[in-house]
Amino acid sequence: MWKRLILPATTVMMAAAFSRFPVQVGDHEKFAVYATYLLLGLMVLYDLWPLHGVHGATIAGALLILAYLNFAPCRVRLPLR
Repeated sequence: MWKRLILPATTVMMAAAFSRFPVQVGDHEKFAVYATYLLLGLMVLYDLWPLHGVHGATIAGALLILAYLNFAPCRVRLPLR
């Protein structure tokens, strides 16, 4: 089970990389959140294809990520000088 939790953990770390994407795609933070949602959806589709169901670790990881992205406190962004 822990091997399946590595992929959602990597997906959360990818959100920081998506927010620093060098090309301007609207708001960087929204782009990072939507890209993370896309990766979670792809994980669920990958589970549905060979297993014909979603693994429990995928559900647990996705719920933790969704809770983190939607309910984490906003960070104060200081302007760079």
